[in-house]
Order: sequence, then structure tokens, then C-alpha cells
Amino acid sequence: MRPHHLASWPGPCIGFTYFVKKLSLASIGGRQKPWAVIAVPGVISGPDKLASKFCRRTMPLHHCQITISMEVELPDHVVAAQLSFNLKHLAMRVAAAVVEREAVKTWGYYPAFDYLIDDGGITPELAETFNSACRAVAHSTTALIQQRLRAAFSRVHVIGLHHLAYNIPKVSPAAPDKKERLAVHYRPNTMHVELELSQIHKQPVSEAYENFARRLVYRWLADYFDRLEIISLSSHRRE
Repeated sequence: MRPHHLASWPGPCIGFTYFVKKLSLASIGGRQKPWAVIAVPGVISGPDKLASKFCRRTMPLHHCQITISMEVELPDHVVAAQLSFNLKHLAMRVAAAVVEREAVKTWGYYPAFDYLIDDGGITPELAETFNSACRAVAHSTTALIQQRLRAAFSRVHVIGLHHLAYNIPKVSPAAPDKKERLAVHYRPNTMHVELELSQIHKQPVSEAYENFARRLVYRWLADYFDRLEIISLSSHRRE
């Protein structure tokens, strides 16, 4: 048995090492062949069942972790089958109740949703309907984001989700179109989402990689939301 020989294969697979084995016993078609060259990358085979280790890539890979803050608006039809009411009609009901309560209280502004519940401006029945709609939208949004981004990232984790409808409306009671603008604010399908993503990539953590990750998120999500805006994105190397 002759010794092993290490050779570099001049083929298209750059960065791989090929092993060539000289075999003294290789019977092919009943005749003795003194040489048998195995052209499989990183593998030696033959009558003696000898195999080498797999070849190693020369280019290093980086484990990158990305944190994203974004605002999304889920289309109504995504949650329509889960609800017995229309989201736009629900938002108009909430807006009408808020305008009526402010006219009585003369606050000079519109409080947050939870304050209106405690004050009695939102009835328990309307509050429960609104909260159930928010839960359905949150569940559908989380499932959609995880399903879509798993094709591009090794790990997708939704670490925070907040409905903008629970915030104080940026609408003045003196505005002539206050009811219409409040109806837009109280739509449950607009959310602020915080994500943690992981990816093994050949490019190290840098501004160029962050731009790449931003485009990747838009590519996999933009067509599935009525609105998607990435507010902030940061990355670091995961040890």
C-alpha cells in the first residue's frame, strides 16, 4: 500500500482541498489497476473502505445578531376570518365614544385608551371587543413575521409588540376632522414591533451588513403588510 498524497484540485470549487489516494489493489472489470484517483471532494473511497475528513472552507463565517424596531399595519383580511366584526367599524365606534366623552369632560385633549376605560368613556363591552381584536391582530402578526423571516434568518424572536391605538391620540379636539382621524388612530392593526434576528453570514458585522439585513427584512415582509417602516436596526456579533 503506497502512502497518501495531498493534491489541490484545479476545479471550480475554490476553497476546498481534494485528497487523492494511490491504491495498489483496485479491481475494475477483472483487471488490476495500480492507480485509482477519487475525484470526490474531501472523500477517499476504495476497496479498503478508507475515507478522509471533509475538507474545510477557507472563508470564515460570522454569527450576526440583529435587533429591529419597526411599525407595521396588518391588512384587515388577514384577521377577518377570526373576528365577527369589521376593524374599521370598530375603530369608528371607539372614536365616536371618545369624542362624546371629551365633549362632556372638556379635557382639551384625548386621553389614552386605558384611562378612558377607567373614566367610563369606553363601556366594558366595547373595551372587551377592542381588546379581543388587538389580541387576534397580535397573534396573526407574530405568526406572519416568524413564518416569513425564517426563510432568511436562522432565528426569529418577537420580543415586543405594542398596539399604537393604546397611546394618546395625536389629535386635537378642535380639529374639524377629529372623528375621522381618531378612527384611523384606533384601528387595532397598527403596531410597534421589536425583533431579534440571528444569521450566519460571510460578511462581518458592519454598516454594510446592517444595510443588507434591512433590505432583507423589507424583501420578505413588505408585500404582506399595508405599511412597514423600520425605525431602527442594530447588529452585533454573537459569540
